[in-house]
Amino acid sequence: MKNSIKLRAKGDNLEPYLDLVQGLANEMQAAGVQLRINRSKSLEPISTLLVTIFGSVASHLIIKLIDTLLKKRKEEPENDVKITLVYNNITFNLPEEKEELLERLISEKGIIQLRSQPMENLTGLVANKMLVEKDFFHPQLNKDGKGIKHEYEEIVHCGEKLIIDHATGLTWQQSGSDEPMTFEEGEKYIHSLNEQGWAGHNDWCLPTLEEAMSLMEPIQSASIISPLFDQKQHSVWTADKEDPFSGDVFSRMGFPTTFAWIVDFSMVHCCVVDFSTPNYIRAVRRSGMMDELFNYIE
Repeated sequence: MKNSIKLRAKGDNLEPYLDLVQGLANEMQAAGVQLRINRSKSLEPISTLLVTIFGSVASHLIIKLIDTLLKKRKEEPENDVKITLVYNNITFNLPEEKEELLERLISEKGIIQLRSQPMENLTGLVANKMLVEKDFFHPQLNKDGKGIKHEYEEIVHCGEKLIIDHATGLTWQQSGSDEPMTFEEGEKYIHSLNEQGWAGHNDWCLPTLEEAMSLMEPIQSASIISPLFDQKQHSVWTADKEDPFSGDVFSRMGFPTTFAWIVDFSMVHCCVVDFSTPNYIRAVRRSGMMDELFNYIE
């Protein structure tokens, strides 16, 4: 059984659970995962739901399924239902072992690690080397770059649209700022998001160049950035700066740099521009994936 989820239901009063799970069938099918449900009677006093994962199934699909079952179980505490999941021949009793399951899912899915710490002086030489090492697409510097094989999921949280990339563990604004702005205005925009707890979180930030470039799709793709994202924000600020005067008299006198890196999806490149050059903001959360997974089954 390649890329499939088998749900074995034994006992009474399980139809409400199965109906909810059946509602996920279309999403699973679209992701190339087959859902199999087997029903049987049981003489045991406790009804059981056994979920077995076969092949390579995206983490968020597994979590959504478990979320569906556990929420129903919480709604009907009078119906004693035992839920067990078997993943890679390891058995997890839920909800007692949910944290162990999530840690296993994340570690085995091989989350792509991207630099999260902003740099005060990211030189062009270092940036070009990064593009090649990460295999990001760039028409001049790395035209054969394949980019990242994303696992995007679009969600709505607290009334706001977000895009989770399960390949990198990052959560992005689906859109971003309504208008282009200077770098300083962008920092104020981020501060405002966190102050108001936008989308239920207060740890939004500007992406690093690595994180922003991870969104760049190869030129042969239909779009240079996934159509899941609002295409309006075609050029975005990053948190990485460059000091072109590093080492000269201005630097020694303590003058701060006024240049930062941007990623321009419309021009298919990244470059350094002055703080005063208007660009859009697309904020990112680095703890997004773990938080969203845990939120599923709280």
